[in-house]
Amino acid sequence: MKILYVIPLYEPAWAGGGTVTATSELCRALVRQRVDITVYTTDANGRGGHLDVPLNEPVNLGGVKVWYFPCDFGVKGAFYSKSLARGLKETVNRFDLVHVSAIWQWHQVEVYKYCKKSNIPYIVTPHGSFGTWAWNQSRIKKKTYWHLFGKKTITNASAIHFTAEAERKDSMYSLPIIQNIPNFIVPNGIKLNKKNNKQDIRQLLNIPRNEFIILFLGRIHRKKGIDLFLKALRFFKNHNVHFVIVGPKNDQTYCSYLRLLLKKFDIERNVIWYGPVTKDKIWDFYYASDIMVLTSHSENFGMTVVEAMHCGLPVLISKNVGIWKEVVDNGAGIAVDLKVNTIVNGLKKLLTNPPLLKKMSENARRVVENRYNIDKIASLMIKAYEDVLTGRRSPELRWKE
Repeated sequence: MKILYVIPLYEPAWAGGGTVTATSELCRALVRQRVDITVYTTDANGRGGHLDVPLNEPVNLGGVKVWYFPCDFGVKGAFYSKSLARGLKETVNRFDLVHVSAIWQWHQVEVYKYCKKSNIPYIVTPHGSFGTWAWNQSRIKKKTYWHLFGKKTITNASAIHFTAEAERKDSMYSLPIIQNIPNFIVPNGIKLNKKNNKQDIRQLLNIPRNEFIILFLGRIHRKKGIDLFLKALRFFKNHNVHFVIVGPKNDQTYCSYLRLLLKKFDIERNVIWYGPVTKDKIWDFYYASDIMVLTSHSENFGMTVVEAMHCGLPVLISKNVGIWKEVVDNGAGIAVDLKVNTIVNGLKKLLTNPPLLKKMSENARRVVENRYNIDKIASLMIKAYEDVLTGRRSPELRWKE
C-alpha cells in the first residue's frame, strides 16, 4: 500500500505544534508496519523562516520518504509551494491513497483536483479546524473560502479522519454537512518509553524538590487560555507553587496581556517564562513537573496532554480538549469548565491530596500505554486505509456516514 501525505509543515518544523508531532509519529509508525509512506511538504519552519533541508528530492526520516518543496508563500499559517503543486500533478497517480492535513490551505484544493482527475481516493484530517472555536476565528474569510473552494474539497473526500469523538461532535455542530460524509475516529499516538536527558530542570530553575511545578507546554496564544489559569493561580500565590511556561510566544499582544495579569495579581514570583525548547528537551520538563495544565478554548485532541501523561503527570484540562472524557474516565486527571472558579477547585483538589495525585500519576501512564501507543494507532490507521480502498467498515473505527 502506497500512501501520500500532504501537509504544509513537517518535522523538524516543530513550531507547527501538535499536528506536526502527531503526523510525524504516525508516518514513522506506519513505515515500521511496512506501509510505503511518502510526505509532500514545504520547507517552512513555522516561525517565518525556512528549514535547512534538501529541496525537491526525497529525504529519509525514519523510513519515511519526505519531499521538502520551497515555500513560496507563508503568512499567518497559510503556506504555498508551486513545486509541491507540480509534484502532486505529476505523481499523484503513483499512490493508492492520499492523506491530506491542509485545511484552509490551497494545497488541499489541489489534492482534490488531481485526485479527482486520477480517480485516487483521499482522506482529510482537519485537526480541529472545523471546531466551533476555530470556525469563529476570521469567520468571514473562512466562510468565503469555504463556499468558493473548501466545501468541494471536503464533500468529495473519501473520508474525514477525526482524532476524538468530541472533535467529531463539535465539527458536525459547526458544519452539519459533515454528517453526510463518511468519517471515522483514530486518535493520535506517541512512541512509548520516551526518556528524559536527565537534565536537572529544578536545579536549572532554582526550584526545591518539595515545591510544586505546574507545567504549560505549547505555543503561547490566546486559544490556550493561559490568562484564565493565571487568574486561578492568584489564589495559590502564597503556596509553594511554580507555574512554568514553556513554548514560543506566537501572540505578542496576548503575552503583554499575560504580563499585566502577573503584575495585577502579584504572582510574578510564581511564574517562570522559559521560552521554546528543542523537541528532545521537552521530556526533561515533563519529568521534572508535578502537574500539567491545558485550559484551552479549543483542542481537537491534545498531544501535550498525552505526552505529559506518558511521563506520569496528572493533568488539569478544560472540557474543550478533545480527549477530556478519556482522561476523566481513566482517572488520569481533572477536566473543568472554562471558568476561573472551576479551575481553582480543580487545582486545589490536586495540590491538597497527595494520594490522589499519586494514583492519577499511575493511571496516566497506564492510559497512554493502553490507548495511545503509536504502534496500536498505526494499526488502526492501516485498517482505515483498507476500509476506504475496499468499502469495508471496521467497527473499531466508529464509522459514521
